[in-house]
Amino acid sequence: MLRQAEEADRILGLQRNAQRAAEAGYVSARAAQLWLDGLAEAPFFAAVTSYVVVADLPEQH
Repeated sequence: MLRQAEEADRILGLQRNAQRAAEAGYVSARAAQLWLDGLAEAPFFAAVTSYVVVADLPEQH
């Protein structure tokens, strides 16, 4: 769980991805900046689900 936008940005690359979305034309640069500003000003919460899979290959005889 992430409760600070700055920490989430370090881990998830929020600013980098907002900039890339604007450069690719998915959103305007203004919309990307307004979204980032909103994340910094409002209460923030993010959660990420991840899975770790471990496998073992039996020895071949």
